[in-house]
Amino acid sequence: MTVASCRSPRCSTRLLTPRAALRLPTAPTRRPRSRTKRTPCPNRSPDHLSPGRSGRRKARTACSAGLFARRAGQNCSCALSTSRTGFTVARMTNHRNVVSFLSRLGAVSLLTVGLVGGIAAAPALAQSTATPTVASALGYVALGDSFTAGQGAPPYVSDGTACLRSKRASYPAFAALVSPYRLTSNRACSGASTADVPAQLLGVSPATALVTLTVGGIDAGSNIVLAACAPSPASLVCLGAIDNSMAQLALLPPKLVGAYTAVASALPQARIAVLSYPRQFKPGFTPLGDVLNTATDALNTAIAGSVAAMATPRIRFIDASQEFAGHGIGSRVPYFALDPLNPLAPANFHPNALGNSLGYTRALANDGVLRRP
Repeated sequence: MTVASCRSPRCSTRLLTPRAALRLPTAPTRRPRSRTKRTPCPNRSPDHLSPGRSGRRKARTACSAGLFARRAGQNCSCALSTSRTGFTVARMTNHRNVVSFLSRLGAVSLLTVGLVGGIAAAPALAQSTATPTVASALGYVALGDSFTAGQGAPPYVSDGTACLRSKRASYPAFAALVSPYRLTSNRACSGASTADVPAQLLGVSPATALVTLTVGGIDAGSNIVLAACAPSPASLVCLGAIDNSMAQLALLPPKLVGAYTAVASALPQARIAVLSYPRQFKPGFTPLGDVLNTATDALNTAIAGSVAAMATPRIRFIDASQEFAGHGIGSRVPYFALDPLNPLAPANFHPNALGNSLGYTRALANDGVLRRP
């Protein structure tokens, strides 16, 4: 292995051996004309300037890297060839090394500044209520019931409540990962109805830019239907719960409009995405599944009509039926949780991690909700 040495105006080549370094004479080289006085460079670059990829690069001299000479304001040259062309190539190589080193240093510096800026901006986001900042302008809040809380994707957050919010696999968590929005809070809670939405808005920054929610299922009696039908799908109690749920749909639109109005008034800068409830069963899998799918379609029709009645482009209805199609309970790859050994498991009949990521999150992305405003 050879490295360049610049102890004299005429550079020489040093051959490094395991035992000793033998100095071999070199043929005189033609020095380029320069009016600037040249001063000798240090023999080797220190370890902290070494690229560290191999032994040869660690042995590279500071003269070849050109760092000490530039830093001290010296003009040091090192002829690695016996011709003017070789000298030019060496200086070009030195320049590329310096540019590469400085570019890497600049990238690290920018990353550090970005991290420090992000840490400094986080408290400002939490405390800002009137003047929106860059961070708060991309704030994202999730509201509604168990479908937004992520009840079908345990484990749940231990926050002392019975909201059954998924720790890391709810669709708001996935949406924040693939979009420029920052999930500031998931206020959705298992069992929440339209009447609970105003309470979920308490403490939310008015500078929030995006809101997603699923609500209306509890008002239509979906929890009652699941409690009645999970133990015995063919029982009269189950069929009666389904009939009562269908009757409640006629009373649902005014409640939905009230909930949407509360969100729009509390968050005047936010775009509001109202997501549908996907069909939970593969068509034809069970007779009860077909009945529940029909009830889900009726519920989505009421939700879509209520969003249309708001007559504002800020509130959009996001139909996720296409993304969930072919992945109901009974399909080869279901997007819903179901434990046959425990029909009353809290995760049952809710979107699992696949449903939240490839179903709901993909629906938001396909409809352009997750794009930067």
